[in-house]
Amino acid sequence: MAFKRYPYQRLYVAEILKGTEISGPAGNSFVLNDESIPRVRIIGTIVRLFHDDNASPRHSRAIIDDGSGTISVRAWGPDREPLLNAKQGDILDVIGKARSFNEVLYIAPVLMKIVLNPWWELYHRMHLVRARASQNMQLKGGTITAPHVSSESINKPNGTETERITSVIKKIVDYLKAHEGESEFDVLPEAIGETDLVIREAIMTLLGNGEIYFPQPNIIKLT
Repeated sequence: MAFKRYPYQRLYVAEILKGTEISGPAGNSFVLNDESIPRVRIIGTIVRLFHDDNASPRHSRAIIDDGSGTISVRAWGPDREPLLNAKQGDILDVIGKARSFNEVLYIAPVLMKIVLNPWWELYHRMHLVRARASQNMQLKGGTITAPHVSSESINKPNGTETERITSVIKKIVDYLKAHEGESEFDVLPEAIGETDLVIREAIMTLLGNGEIYFPQPNIIKLT
């Protein structure tokens, strides 16, 4: 799917919910921090899914959670096809226009797809972290504080889990150093001897600390 054809801005859901849809001579537009944003891009988990086949045109709605908040993605007619093939728990990648109905913001998709590689969500988060670090941006009153964003700021582990993640971080760094500073994601769980979830937590921390980056979507590399 040719996402690059549509200019967009990657945002956290928490950021989108701070914006406003306003009316103007050229039509409605979404404004955040005094900037007009024609399209947004989010990646998150489908937590609820609805289909209305009695409406005209037929309508589907998915509630997406990206860890910072939840927002609806609403599609009508043939545009809803990806949602018809989706299920709760799937990761959805959406580019669309932020719109409001009854003063509640939602996303009207231009393009969307189910993400089959879970590491793609991590790649998306890396772009968010890097953009906010370069902008020295702070989300005040939200659930995520930039630029130091990690999965720990969304789901804080207890003491034992923190020690486990710290140990995995060291193992990942040592593994990368032993392999010319880079590796594919897919080999890490087996190479490190840890679960996919713990590996993701460790990588999010490394990303937030600026110790690694993504030269390609499926590759991590030491900075």
